[in-house]
Amino acid sequence: MIADGGRGVVRSGYELVLGHYVGRLGMAAPWSARYAAKLRPEGGGGHASSFDQLGFGTLTHTRDPQVAQPRPSGLTAWRSGSAVILSWWGVAGATAYRLQRAPAAGGPTTTVAEVTDPLTHTDRDVAPGEHVYTVVALRDGVATTTSEPLRVSTVTRQRPLDWRGQLRGGARLVAGRAGQAVALDDFRLYDGALSAAEVAAVAVASASRR
Repeated sequence: MIADGGRGVVRSGYELVLGHYVGRLGMAAPWSARYAAKLRPEGGGGHASSFDQLGFGTLTHTRDPQVAQPRPSGLTAWRSGSAVILSWWGVAGATAYRLQRAPAAGGPTTTVAEVTDPLTHTDRDVAPGEHVYTVVALRDGVATTTSEPLRVSTVTRQRPLDWRGQLRGGARLVAGRAGQAVALDDFRLYDGALSAAEVAAVAVASASRR
């Protein structure tokens, strides 16, 4: 929460952020760039923020880019059912990104989507198997650089049950959809057959190996 008296107050320090992430590493920092533009040229003193940052960042942190052709980085994937959720870090100067999927590294690629902001996309209904994702940086529609490939498996692997206790109260071991399962059709809970601790023991016994 920002107090009414603090709304609209700007603080120095964002030229330092741009100088490091954009100038030295070649990463995109569009929101920091907008903030810095409001202060440019950045002064110093006169506000409590000067206790944390000296200021004068436009003078001390503006430099020529140190990476000639930066590549998208930080490509990360999460599985959610049959979907793959991907996100990555952008590069300075890119206007859009092309997310690609291939069955193997170096194989033929399929364009999944073209993304601007935010730098995330959900690839839905992905077939089970091994897939390789890459992100291509685009500048005004022209491809510039490509990220490191990210290998993603969409194959669900079942683990065998690891029994660590004795089934009680009518619970029994049966064949499941993939391996073994615990049937609770005749499980007696409310007739005093099992205590709360014994119910917990049944749950532990049916847990798979961790």
